[in-house]
Amino acid sequence: TLPIRIQLHAGETLGELIERVHRDLLDLRRLEHTPLGDVARCSGVPAGRALFDSVLVIENHPELGCDEGKLRFRNFDPMDQSDFALSIFVMPGASSKLLALYDPARFEPAAMRRLLDQFAYALEHVSDGLQSPATDLPVLPAKEQQLLLQWGLGPELLGVQQATVLDQIAVQVRQNPKQPALIVETGRLSYGELWERSQRYAEALVTRQVRPGDRVAIVLERGGEYVLAMLGVLRAGACYVPLDPSYPVQRIQAMLQDCKPAQIIAEEPQIQRLGLEQERVLPPATLSLAHSGPEAVPLPELQGQDLAYLMYTSGSTGKPKAVMVSHENLLASTMAREQFYAEAPDLFLLLSSFAFDSSVAGIYWPLTCGGALLVSPMALEQDMLALANLIERYKVSHTLCLPALAELLIELAPAQKLKSLRTLVVAGEAVGWQLPERVRNTLPLLRVCNEYGPTEATVWCTMADITAAPKGVAPAIGYPIPGAVLRVLDPQQRPVPIGADGELWVGGTGVAAGYFAQPDISARSFQTLDHSQTRFYRTGDLVRYSEHGALLFKGRQDSQIKLRGHRIELNEIEAVLRSHEAVQEAAALLSPAGQGKPPQLLAFLVPAAGISLTDQMILEHCREQLPRHMVPARIGLCEHLPRLPNGKVDRKALSLLQPMERPGAGGDREPGTRFERAMADIWQRVLAVEQVGLDDDFFALGGDSLKSIRIVALARARELNLAPSEIFEYPTIRELAAVREHRATTSRQPEAAVLEHSLAGATLCLVHGGHRVATQLQELLGDGRSVRLLSDHRDAGALLPGATVQSMAREYLAQINAVQTNPPSVLAGYSIGAPVAFEMARLWQKQGASVPLLLLLDPPDEARYMRSAAGFAGARIKTEAHRNDPRQQGNASVGRVRRTFRQLLGALCSWLRLPMPLSVRHSYVGWVYHRALRRYEATPCEGVPAIIYHGRGVARDSAGRMLWETLLDAEVESYEFQASHTEFVRRPETISAWTRHLKALLSDREDKNRK
Repeated sequence: TLPIRIQLHAGETLGELIERVHRDLLDLRRLEHTPLGDVARCSGVPAGRALFDSVLVIENHPELGCDEGKLRFRNFDPMDQSDFALSIFVMPGASSKLLALYDPARFEPAAMRRLLDQFAYALEHVSDGLQSPATDLPVLPAKEQQLLLQWGLGPELLGVQQATVLDQIAVQVRQNPKQPALIVETGRLSYGELWERSQRYAEALVTRQVRPGDRVAIVLERGGEYVLAMLGVLRAGACYVPLDPSYPVQRIQAMLQDCKPAQIIAEEPQIQRLGLEQERVLPPATLSLAHSGPEAVPLPELQGQDLAYLMYTSGSTGKPKAVMVSHENLLASTMAREQFYAEAPDLFLLLSSFAFDSSVAGIYWPLTCGGALLVSPMALEQDMLALANLIERYKVSHTLCLPALAELLIELAPAQKLKSLRTLVVAGEAVGWQLPERVRNTLPLLRVCNEYGPTEATVWCTMADITAAPKGVAPAIGYPIPGAVLRVLDPQQRPVPIGADGELWVGGTGVAAGYFAQPDISARSFQTLDHSQTRFYRTGDLVRYSEHGALLFKGRQDSQIKLRGHRIELNEIEAVLRSHEAVQEAAALLSPAGQGKPPQLLAFLVPAAGISLTDQMILEHCREQLPRHMVPARIGLCEHLPRLPNGKVDRKALSLLQPMERPGAGGDREPGTRFERAMADIWQRVLAVEQVGLDDDFFALGGDSLKSIRIVALARARELNLAPSEIFEYPTIRELAAVREHRATTSRQPEAAVLEHSLAGATLCLVHGGHRVATQLQELLGDGRSVRLLSDHRDAGALLPGATVQSMAREYLAQINAVQTNPPSVLAGYSIGAPVAFEMARLWQKQGASVPLLLLLDPPDEARYMRSAAGFAGARIKTEAHRNDPRQQGNASVGRVRRTFRQLLGALCSWLRLPMPLSVRHSYVGWVYHRALRRYEATPCEGVPAIIYHGRGVARDSAGRMLWETLLDAEVESYEFQASHTEFVRRPETISAWTRHLKALLSDREDKNRK
């Protein structure tokens, strides 16, 4: 047996192909006795994989009759046997015969009968097609072609009588105005209130000259206000562009530049972070006075072809691209949901990001059918117990999430807390058979549905009820939804046989209008087939039909991947990697899952000549431009990238390379305490690594949000209280242990607000900022220097309601003086800690001491409230904190009452020196800080040089420096970093950037002093 590879050449006729294969076979006859083991070693087929498992046998000897003679056989049953999974025999003769021998464990009888029919159909057309291209040989009988057309046609879409989903929602507003429509933890809105509040947005936008067809970007934190803004934009006739504020600044700015919105709905923190132009920004807080009566401002009539929203997805050109979805698309997708699902949601729990297309299903499905929408709090999905408690508390009936998240919820949450759930929709990634199996065992009444669909098909185009999916078999992505038309085609745009892989083309009323401002890419992706007037979207997904007409997902035919529900174009990641000066070439790929390890995003780089390169350097570069799910988990370095003959990167060969293992910083000791040992063991199990050091970064080891959920659950099982957010804030075991010890210490000594990193006199004293910043500063400054952290009162220390900036400065100064006599070399303060640090420097100056350097880390936004320096007698430093005053935010009375209650309860606990619940403490301390800043008047402290590190904001650079120069009567250096206020002390790459910058500045100053 001699295996042969047959390759089709472009333009080659069938006759030429047959002749070429015949010649190749004759040439190989001299090697026909070569052992198959030797052939396998030379073939390039990976070890352990069969060289081939199917054979085609042509019996080229005739069947001869024979005289029966006198010998007779009775009770004789001939038996054919094959060692291969599939063997096809062709027996020529007057009437040729075809015979298939197959493994019944792998193939169904119906599939084999259909295969022989296709084979016979092709053979019948061989003689007629010898002069035609080999690829044109027909293999599908007319009967099978008709069956494929039937399978790809979804049910007729019924009941679409309105033009938009807004018309559907308006029906519910008229019929059930007092029925709950939108629920968040701080309150709820009825359908009437929802309509009235969204109208305020619509009127404000129309008043600002927003016209039908304009784009309006929304950059709000997760919450009910986001839903109101979306509805308001639609009612104004505009098209909303949902953006996730957690994305890097550069990415959001690139999207804003691409879509060119007429208005941007954003709150003050994002306005400052993104550097938005005030005239284009509509802050939600300004809407309370905008409404002056029913239909005070005429709103436009909408048509089905008008755009409803732009949804950004990863782009193959290296930049994200925006999918244009019309009102007709959105209505069809929503009405198909009502038609396909037998039970409408009473209460739908929305877990998806608003910038992710699955949120569209969660928002409009319940609101168009009279149900209620519950928007989960930020990052709730990271805590399975909290998520289960929310489901139980509100009696959630429906929700949609990633399959991996659903598995964790079913596995880790108590089953009795999930009993209200009636329908669980999973989407975004492939589903394993374990999920329906686990649901059947724990929640037998819960229906599990698997949805599939690209953003370009308005969320979904197929669905399968997988509640009863068989064990051990990957569930199907299902059947076309109402109004959808599906085709599974080969590269020549012909239907592929049942059971063969082909590209899925999606048509019907859900297919989007195209990509915004990208006509060339739209023309390639959205096409009309020759034999149909239906417009289709080419998904690039490989699927096949099962014997029963269900679609099975088989992967991708290009470099696009799906990771944790996100569609990612590897080209976009590679473009960012190549933009770094130290990178000459770059390639990204998704490692295959296996042996309990989930898939990981890997990057392989060819360093540029003469430039040093580290993986941490590259990761920081990626985090500045890509969302977290697109940042590679591991980096590999190589001399050159393997390439195919056509010049493209050979990703299969690349996958055989091993990226560098990231050695943990480790420190000088192994995990020693009970907590450290337990966490190291849990991390090893969850991250599937052999050893974890104290300073190994969770994300550098391949951690992600789903793994953090499992780590928290395992920690709680060992009675270790760990919050999911702590892993993101403190991603090493050393940091987690230090924070845990710090909290234990401060709980025993509530008056202490000092965390010592050294018993010696501190070189740098940090007023607020957190343990992570103090730890990183200590590591950067080295053993010869020390850092002392004066903690935020949210973490430790008593704080009376009447506290002032001056009183906090005196408190901290007393604590420092108790352990050292001289001021630190550097006195730093973050946020409100900046004016507190300034006051400490002034007090030290009054005592006859001096502070060599004052470091102000993103101080309050004082510049716009600065008094004239000419007549300066005292500058009242007002801050952006007043914009976060609970009395001015939102219009939800329940939320205001709760915040006020927490503040009053905190004040009472503070006066009586009683323990304070964490949620109360946070609200109370924020309120006291806000009051202190509002009343603060700064007195000059002359001759103290200062450095200001600030985030991207309005007028912070020049005007802010002028104010501080006036107060300090000394040189003030100002540096800007691309970070929000909270990112300064929480985002690892931002902390690393400004701490390294600080170290360089301090070294320069020391060098100058020595000279």
